[in-house]
Amino acid sequence: MPDIPQQYWFIAGLVAFTCLVSLPLGIALLWNMPRAWPYQAEYDSLPRQRNLASLRALGWCLLAAVVWQFLLDMLTVRYLLPRDMGADWLAKATVEQATILIRGMVVEKVIWLAGVGAMLLVWLVAAEDAAFVPLYRLVGLGVPRFYEVIWGILFWLILCPPLLLLQSLLIQFFPQLHPLMELLKRLKTTAAPGAFLGLFTWISLSVVIMAPLTEELLFRGLLQNWLRRRLAVWSPPSPAIDPNMEQTEQAPRQFFGWERRLNQAAPAIVLTSLVFALMHLGQGPAPIPIFFLSLGLGLLFELTGRLWPGIVVHLMLNLTSTILLWLELQSLK
Repeated sequence: MPDIPQQYWFIAGLVAFTCLVSLPLGIALLWNMPRAWPYQAEYDSLPRQRNLASLRALGWCLLAAVVWQFLLDMLTVRYLLPRDMGADWLAKATVEQATILIRGMVVEKVIWLAGVGAMLLVWLVAAEDAAFVPLYRLVGLGVPRFYEVIWGILFWLILCPPLLLLQSLLIQFFPQLHPLMELLKRLKTTAAPGAFLGLFTWISLSVVIMAPLTEELLFRGLLQNWLRRRLAVWSPPSPAIDPNMEQTEQAPRQFFGWERRLNQAAPAIVLTSLVFALMHLGQGPAPIPIFFLSLGLGLLFELTGRLWPGIVVHLMLNLTSTILLWLELQSLK
């Protein structure tokens, strides 16, 4: 029997798991979504899509978050990046230099979250009934609930195997690596074990914890949310429903029960996913699976109205990738 390379066994396992677990579980969850999600009343109580106060609040908050991120990036590069290295610092950095910069990036994300979080807590948005809704509720935040974590884990089981499969297939044709992976592979064989472990710990903290929190808040909670409301204001209003007409006369029957909401949000999900993928250019073939990941996270956000399930999915996916990367690094001599 010929010796089959290990990566082919890995791809075959992903294909089997996707067909036997991910696809049936995805169909079952989407089929039962309107009945299984217990917080629909909270989602329906938020200001409607055409509420101009919520549109303006999200727009200004999004602009402030982007400017805040830009300023923090400039400070990080100014004070932590060695000036004699240039843009290709990853190809030259020692383990000590890389650790200082990655640690600074983690601190930068914490400061960014603190600033944006304070803005979301104090900003109130006028709803249709003259009540005021905190902006953090509008972006889908609040105290995380156990049920949201469970939904995040279930959607991770749906999204993770096909995305890893797509990534594995793309690497066969486009073997370019993420620059950070190239740095780790270089330092694994040259740096002291303790120093390398410290660097990998900081990278794991940045990738597994900080990236899901900051990226989901910025891209799903603010950008996608604002785009959906902006496009709703530009589009003509839906015709009023006559209660005396039969359901089949006034609108097509919905198969899952949430198609009408998804149709309204689909352009915002796609545009946000394109921006999200473009932000990861220069990381090998990663932008392609990242685009499809963003589509799934955008769908999950629109179905639940909450950020925590998407944060759990993002965290679990990054944790899976980090564990696989660690196992690959351990095989290097």
